[in-house]
Amino acid sequence: MQRLLDELIGYTEEKIKWKQAAARKGAGSIPYYPSAVLYVGRSAGSYHKVVADSLFTVWPAFQQAVKFMTIDPERNCNSIYCVQDDDSVGESVELSDILDSAFDKNHRFRSYSRLMVSIIVDTSDIRSEDQIQQYKDVIDQLKHLVKEQYDSSIGIYCLLNERGKHSTVAQQIKNRIADETSDPSTVYVILSNRFHDNTILMPDDDDRINIVSSMILLVNDGKMDGRIF
Repeated sequence: MQRLLDELIGYTEEKIKWKQAAARKGAGSIPYYPSAVLYVGRSAGSYHKVVADSLFTVWPAFQQAVKFMTIDPERNCNSIYCVQDDDSVGESVELSDILDSAFDKNHRFRSYSRLMVSIIVDTSDIRSEDQIQQYKDVIDQLKHLVKEQYDSSIGIYCLLNERGKHSTVAQQIKNRIADETSDPSTVYVILSNRFHDNTILMPDDDDRINIVSSMILLVNDGKMDGRIF
């Protein structure tokens, strides 16, 4: 199993390098389906520039096509904002209006039969069990709103902070995710800052958001019919 995992990781790294090299030469790539990225909470929203730069290095022609939004979990889904081209946050918007605009035929995706939604969460903002429930309620609302209106695939990327005082809440979050009902249209990806030997990833070396960006690219690869492998 470890050998298979190592081979898949190696393949993924090579594929990302190839895509980035092609983009630098001006070839770029095409996302297979319409795509949206939603940041839940302030810490998650702070990663927008890194995510956008990574995506548009590979998808340079789709800077107006991929939709970015940020959500305040304290106000549920009544507080959704578009992230502008200059990284500033715009006015409050209706989620369905923004997602509908992703299906504009002028964007020239390979297929319009499905919507790819990436939800990014950083648990650094979560300090109590009440806040865990608050975030869960928001994510459940988002999933419901998306699935109610679109044939979709949803990836929930959780940047789990297990450093110091965050460790207790982090364990509670892992337990909550483990209890989630299996749903083939929704995938949870947990990226912890704690290694197997219990050492903690230092902030200056924390490149987990780059891993998330790479996964978003791979699951919506225009040359792989929307599949990674």
